Amino acid sequence: MSVGFRFDPKDEELITILNSKVDGTEHRRLNRCVVNDCEVYGKIPPWEIYDSHSYYHLRTFQRKLYVFTNLKISGNRVKPKRIHDSKGDLIGIDRMLSFKAKDVGSGKFNKTNWIMHEFSLAGKTAVEGSARLNTVLCVIYKQNKGSVCEEANGTTAMMSLDEHEEAQTQEHTKYGFKCQVVKNL
Repeated sequence: MSVGFRFDPKDEELITILNSKVDGTEHRRLNRCVVNDCEVYGKIPPWEIYDSHSYYHLRTFQRKLYVFTNLKISGNRVKPKRIHDSKGDLIGIDRMLSFKAKDVGSGKFNKTNWIMHEFSLAGKTAVEGSARLNTVLCVIYKQNKGSVCEEANGTTAMMSLDEHEEAQTQEHTKYGFKCQVVKNL
Protein backbone atom coordinates (compact mmCIF):
# COMPACT_ATOMS: atom_id res chain seq x y z
CA MET A 1 0.00 0.00 0.00
CA SER A 2 1.40 3.40 -0.94
CA VAL A 3 2.15 6.03 1.68
CA GLY A 4 -0.79 8.42 1.98
CA PHE A 5 -3.24 5.99 0.36
CA ARG A 6 -6.86 6.60 1.32
CA PHE A 7 -9.86 4.56 0.22
CA ASP A 8 -13.08 6.54 0.52
CA PRO A 9 -15.18 5.67 -2.55
CA LYS A 10 -18.56 7.18 -3.41
CA ASP A 11 -21.58 4.89 -3.87
CA GLU A 12 -21.23 4.97 -7.68
CA GLU A 13 -17.56 3.97 -7.36
CA LEU A 14 -18.48 1.04 -5.08
CA ILE A 15 -20.93 -0.20 -7.72
CA THR A 16 -18.15 0.08 -10.34
CA ILE A 17 -15.84 -1.99 -8.11
CA LEU A 18 -18.60 -4.58 -7.59
CA ASN A 19 -19.33 -4.67 -11.32
CA SER A 20 -15.66 -5.34 -12.11
CA LYS A 21 -15.61 -8.11 -9.46
CA VAL A 22 -18.51 -10.00 -11.03
CA ASP A 23 -17.06 -9.45 -14.53
CA GLY A 24 -13.72 -10.88 -13.40
CA THR A 25 -11.87 -7.69 -14.32
CA GLU A 26 -11.23 -6.41 -10.80
CA HIS A 27 -7.95 -4.83 -9.89
CA ARG A 28 -6.34 -7.69 -7.94
CA ARG A 29 -3.93 -5.53 -5.94
CA LEU A 30 -6.70 -3.18 -4.82
CA ASN A 31 -8.92 -6.07 -3.82
CA ARG A 32 -6.19 -7.87 -1.85
CA CYS A 33 -5.41 -4.72 0.11
CA VAL A 34 -8.81 -3.11 0.48
CA VAL A 35 -11.76 -5.30 -0.58
CA ASN A 36 -11.60 -9.02 0.18
CA ASP A 37 -14.04 -11.93 0.06
CA CYS A 38 -15.73 -12.68 3.38
CA GLU A 39 -18.87 -14.46 4.60
CA VAL A 40 -20.85 -11.85 6.57
CA TYR A 41 -24.25 -13.56 6.90
CA GLY A 42 -23.18 -16.20 9.41
CA LYS A 43 -23.00 -16.57 13.16
CA ILE A 44 -19.94 -14.35 13.53
CA PRO A 45 -20.87 -10.91 14.93
CA PRO A 46 -19.75 -7.84 12.95
CA TRP A 47 -17.07 -6.75 15.42
CA GLU A 48 -15.31 -10.11 15.03
CA ILE A 49 -15.54 -9.91 11.23
CA TYR A 50 -14.14 -6.39 11.42
CA ASP A 51 -11.25 -7.36 13.71
CA SER A 52 -10.28 -10.44 11.71
CA HIS A 53 -10.48 -8.92 8.20
CA SER A 54 -9.46 -5.29 8.51
CA TYR A 55 -5.90 -4.11 8.40
CA TYR A 56 -4.36 -1.61 10.81
CA HIS A 57 -4.03 1.16 8.23
CA LEU A 58 -7.68 0.89 7.21
CA ARG A 59 -8.97 0.73 10.78
CA THR A 60 -6.87 3.76 11.70
CA PHE A 61 -7.92 6.05 8.84
CA GLN A 62 -11.18 4.80 7.36
CA ARG A 63 -12.60 2.69 10.19
CA LYS A 64 -14.60 0.82 7.54
CA LEU A 65 -14.29 -2.73 6.27
CA TYR A 66 -15.08 -3.40 2.60
CA VAL A 67 -15.88 -7.01 1.62
CA PHE A 68 -17.40 -9.00 -1.22
CA THR A 69 -19.85 -11.70 -0.17
CA ASN A 70 -22.61 -13.86 -1.62
CA LEU A 71 -26.10 -12.49 -1.03
CA LYS A 72 -28.06 -14.67 1.40
CA ILE A 73 -31.03 -12.45 2.22
CA SER A 74 -33.24 -10.68 -0.27
CA GLY A 75 -36.83 -9.64 -0.88
CA ASN A 76 -37.13 -7.03 1.87
CA ARG A 77 -40.04 -4.65 1.57
CA VAL A 78 -38.21 -1.52 2.72
CA LYS A 79 -37.31 0.63 -0.26
CA PRO A 80 -33.51 0.71 -0.66
CA LYS A 81 -31.47 3.70 -1.78
CA ARG A 82 -31.09 3.69 -5.56
CA ILE A 83 -27.67 4.53 -7.03
CA HIS A 84 -27.44 6.24 -10.42
CA ASP A 85 -24.47 6.89 -12.67
CA SER A 86 -23.55 10.33 -14.02
CA LYS A 87 -26.05 9.86 -16.88
CA GLY A 88 -28.89 9.18 -14.44
CA ASP A 89 -29.12 5.44 -15.20
CA LEU A 90 -29.86 3.06 -12.33
CA ILE A 91 -26.73 0.98 -11.65
CA GLY A 92 -27.08 -0.25 -8.07
CA ILE A 93 -28.90 -0.54 -4.76
CA ASP A 94 -27.73 0.33 -1.23
CA ARG A 95 -29.46 -1.36 1.71
CA MET A 96 -28.46 -0.10 5.13
CA LEU A 97 -28.55 -2.73 7.87
CA SER A 98 -27.90 -2.38 11.59
CA PHE A 99 -26.88 -5.20 13.88
CA LYS A 100 -28.52 -6.27 17.11
CA ALA A 101 -27.00 -8.87 19.40
CA LYS A 102 -28.94 -11.36 21.49
CA ASP A 103 -28.10 -11.26 25.18
CA VAL A 104 -27.31 -14.81 26.29
CA GLY A 105 -28.92 -14.36 29.73
CA SER A 106 -32.16 -12.53 28.95
CA GLY A 107 -32.66 -13.59 25.34
CA LYS A 108 -33.39 -9.98 24.39
CA PHE A 109 -31.88 -8.25 21.39
CA ASN A 110 -29.76 -5.23 22.29
CA LYS A 111 -28.72 -2.44 19.97
CA THR A 112 -25.14 -2.23 18.81
CA ASN A 113 -23.47 0.59 16.93
CA TRP A 114 -22.50 -1.69 14.04
CA ILE A 115 -23.82 -0.79 10.58
CA MET A 116 -23.53 -2.56 7.24
CA HIS A 117 -24.30 -1.11 3.82
CA GLU A 118 -25.04 -3.84 1.28
CA PHE A 119 -24.39 -2.70 -2.30
CA SER A 120 -25.86 -4.76 -5.14
CA LEU A 121 -26.08 -4.33 -8.89
CA ALA A 122 -29.34 -3.12 -10.44
CA GLY A 123 -30.69 -1.72 -13.68
CA LYS A 124 -28.34 -1.95 -16.64
CA THR A 125 -25.58 -3.56 -14.53
CA ALA A 126 -27.72 -6.52 -13.45
CA VAL A 127 -29.15 -9.36 -15.48
CA GLU A 128 -32.16 -11.05 -13.86
CA GLY A 129 -31.41 -14.58 -12.70
CA SER A 130 -27.69 -14.29 -13.29
CA ALA A 131 -24.79 -14.70 -10.87
CA ARG A 132 -24.33 -10.92 -11.10
CA LEU A 133 -27.19 -10.55 -8.60
CA ASN A 134 -25.66 -12.95 -6.06
CA THR A 135 -22.48 -11.02 -5.28
CA VAL A 136 -22.69 -7.91 -3.11
CA LEU A 137 -20.15 -5.46 -1.74
CA CYS A 138 -20.63 -4.75 1.97
CA VAL A 139 -19.24 -1.87 4.01
CA ILE A 140 -19.09 -2.61 7.75
CA TYR A 141 -18.34 0.03 10.36
CA LYS A 142 -19.11 1.08 13.91
CA GLN A 143 -20.99 4.32 14.51
CA ASN A 144 -19.50 6.41 17.28
CA LYS A 145 -22.71 8.09 18.36
CA GLY A 146 -25.27 6.99 20.95
CA SER A 147 -23.67 3.86 22.28
CA VAL A 148 -26.36 1.61 23.73
CA CYS A 149 -24.70 -1.77 23.71
CA GLU A 150 -21.04 -2.56 23.30
CA GLU A 151 -20.22 -5.88 21.67
CA ALA A 152 -22.67 -8.20 23.39
CA ASN A 153 -21.79 -11.66 24.64
CA GLY A 154 -24.33 -13.34 22.37
CA THR A 155 -23.44 -14.48 18.89
CA THR A 156 -26.90 -14.03 17.43
CA ALA A 157 -27.05 -11.02 15.15
CA MET A 158 -30.09 -9.16 13.91
CA MET A 159 -30.31 -6.37 11.39
CA SER A 160 -33.27 -4.13 12.18
CA LEU A 161 -35.40 -1.11 11.36
CA ASP A 162 -35.79 1.88 13.63
CA GLU A 163 -37.67 0.90 16.82
CA HIS A 164 -40.80 2.72 15.67
CA GLU A 165 -40.96 1.06 12.28
CA GLU A 166 -42.47 -2.33 11.61
CA ALA A 167 -40.05 -4.66 9.88
CA GLN A 168 -40.40 -7.77 7.84
CA THR A 169 -38.40 -10.45 9.60
CA GLN A 170 -36.76 -13.17 7.58
CA GLU A 171 -35.39 -16.31 9.14
CA HIS A 172 -31.98 -17.25 7.87
CA THR A 173 -32.31 -20.96 8.54
CA LYS A 174 -28.74 -21.96 7.70
CA TYR A 175 -27.34 -19.82 10.51
CA GLY A 176 -30.41 -19.35 12.71
CA PHE A 177 -30.61 -15.58 13.09
CA LYS A 178 -33.20 -13.01 12.10
CA CYS A 179 -32.45 -10.17 9.73
CA GLN A 180 -34.38 -6.99 9.08
CA VAL A 181 -33.59 -4.07 6.83
CA VAL A 182 -32.92 -0.67 8.35
CA LYS A 183 -34.95 2.30 7.22
CA ASN A 184 -32.85 4.33 4.78
CA LEU A 185 -31.64 7.66 6.15
